[in-house]
Amino acid sequence: MTTQTNNTNQVPTGATVLWASALIIVGMIIANAARILPGNTAYADVSEVADLTVLTSRASDDNDILAVLDRRGERLYVYAIEQGRSVELYQVQDLSQLFTQARGSSKRR
Repeated sequence: MTTQTNNTNQVPTGATVLWASALIIVGMIIANAARILPGNTAYADVSEVADLTVLTSRASDDNDILAVLDRRGERLYVYAIEQGRSVELYQVQDLSQLFTQARGSSKRR
């Protein structure tokens, strides 16, 4: 006789892979922001609120980057903050499409 138990606290493997990939993308954003000024070290502040993960990082002396990862909508929003005064949407990435593209490009290699 086999007993099956449902553990609702487990995170599905697909969600774990998606999270790990999203964090890698955020790390790539920070690394690219550090390349704007040679010799500049990249630092970031990360916060989580409900289904949102928010990351801020300095891009230059006057500009910052704000990345918002929406776990529910599976989207990554990237904003440019100029001189601490204006916020402009720079890019929106649908994570499922992004990972599909990445999967397709890795098969060609």
